[in-house]
Amino acid sequence: MKRADYLPLMLGKTMGAYYHDRVPQDVRQWAVYAAEESLEPGATFADEAAARSFLDRILASDTWHQHFPAMTDIELIVKTPGDGDAVTFSAAAPSTTDPLGSATIWIHTRMMNEMVLLHELAHCVQPRYLGEIKQPKNKDPEAGLPSDASGHGHDTYFQATFVWLCEQFGTTDTHHQLREAYVHFGHPAASEESLWEMQQRTLYWTPLEVLRSATILSRLEQDRAEFTAAFPQLAEKAAQRRQEFEEQRPPGTRFGGLFWDLRDFCHRVSKKRVAEIISRVVPCKTSDLTRLERLEHPPETEKDARLAVYYAVALGADPSWARTAFGVTRFHPKVPMSDLIKINRPWVLLVRRLNRMLRERQPYWTGAGPR
Repeated sequence: MKRADYLPLMLGKTMGAYYHDRVPQDVRQWAVYAAEESLEPGATFADEAAARSFLDRILASDTWHQHFPAMTDIELIVKTPGDGDAVTFSAAAPSTTDPLGSATIWIHTRMMNEMVLLHELAHCVQPRYLGEIKQPKNKDPEAGLPSDASGHGHDTYFQATFVWLCEQFGTTDTHHQLREAYVHFGHPAASEESLWEMQQRTLYWTPLEVLRSATILSRLEQDRAEFTAAFPQLAEKAAQRRQEFEEQRPPGTRFGGLFWDLRDFCHRVSKKRVAEIISRVVPCKTSDLTRLERLEHPPETEKDARLAVYYAVALGADPSWARTAFGVTRFHPKVPMSDLIKINRPWVLLVRRLNRMLRERQPYWTGAGPR
């Protein structure tokens, strides 16, 4: 078969490619995690006080003050299994009102090691504005800022920030191998020179972003107050709709959404075309695909579970995202590669390449969840 007989691989985020904790799952993130886990985890923190002490030593260092003088207020919140979170994960983000000076790190007790803490610290200070940035032509504060953002929390400048932190503050010899590990897994980090260039742009644009956000919020509050006063019944209905929307399952948590996103939103391909591709291995009708797209939860029958694997592979679904976010894997139920290569040869070659890279650089540890 020719390459044109296969649908392209979809390795980036799609419209619904999220866990319910809003963490995107894809091959790039897999590569970042795999590189990180191929290094020693460093010190393991016995409790919150030990983690806080490690973080405070970094924030008090001359090296930190030289590069991030304003970022001195970082709250550390240790999450435990009893906190009500169904998923084990760690996360971090700068504050919305003072992104250059304050941030919050959430770290789970199952992830209390030096590498994860440095990983989250990188999220606090990674560049916010990437690529070429030009002066805005529109002075309206509601106009979008002219920034070429990556749209991915683990982009090449996050990697460069993490590399710098490991080289400056890591306590094991393997921490200096992170840049090399990123190259091995196919996603090199940006150069240190480029990192500091983007950091300078962040220093320039962040105050403007904060001002813009405050202006928009003020205008929205004013408009909402005027609307409520003029049309109280409509305002009440609008509030009810907002509440109903917030109570719905977030995008990407409905099982059938995996297939609909890829087929209709990304590929713009008909079910008939996909059914023809799957029929190279097993008989498939458009009604079978419709049934899968309507599922809220993973299929209960082995026949539909196997068909789900064929459907995801035919659409070229990101194998890491499909496995972590939806549980679509060729092992449950077991589907032979000899079948899948008939459906989508490039997908099979990608999975083999990922497996080979892992064998060549095996992990020291395995993360308990996304970060």
